[in-house]
Amino acid sequence: MKIKDRGKIVLVIVLQVVVITVSVIGGYLLGGSIGYTKFDFPILVEASGLLRDYGFFAVQEDSFLEYGMIRGMTDSYGDPFSHFIEPAQYELQTDQLSGQYGGIGAGITEDSEGKYYLLPFPDSPAAIANVPDNAMLIYIEDSPISEFANLEEIAAAIRGEAGTKVKLVLSSPPAYEDQFEVKIKRE
Repeated sequence: MKIKDRGKIVLVIVLQVVVITVSVIGGYLLGGSIGYTKFDFPILVEASGLLRDYGFFAVQEDSFLEYGMIRGMTDSYGDPFSHFIEPAQYELQTDQLSGQYGGIGAGITEDSEGKYYLLPFPDSPAAIANVPDNAMLIYIEDSPISEFANLEEIAAAIRGEAGTKVKLVLSSPPAYEDQFEVKIKRE
């Protein structure tokens, strides 16, 4: 191969490297201003900041506000077929439709203080395990009830694959002083 041909090959390779480098740098610099890679909602960001900084109540968690914002957005969209379903509620709905998951056969209620109670159905796994009416939920598996955001998350944590057991720590009425652990097989 001649020196002249080698020079042409090197020149072509150098030009290709320069073109690729310029393209990558240009794409990086222009990527933030072209397209819809990130939505910018300055009013929403300001409002959530004000709520966190000056709100009367402490904000429970980021997902609490995010879910509320998403619900408001889908509601204001005006489409009767567009709805936001929180992950725990979605899991419950898909579990119910699939028929592969079971529960312990108890209703769950919440009082005004945010405490949750079980109401076993007759002849259900919870009733067979001697769970008293209005037993207060303290733990599901090793998670305290305070870690769950709402009733749907608690129900999702209790539900599971049929035939498996769930460990609950409960407190008995009427005094709710003593706690006890029960493992209930899901049906």
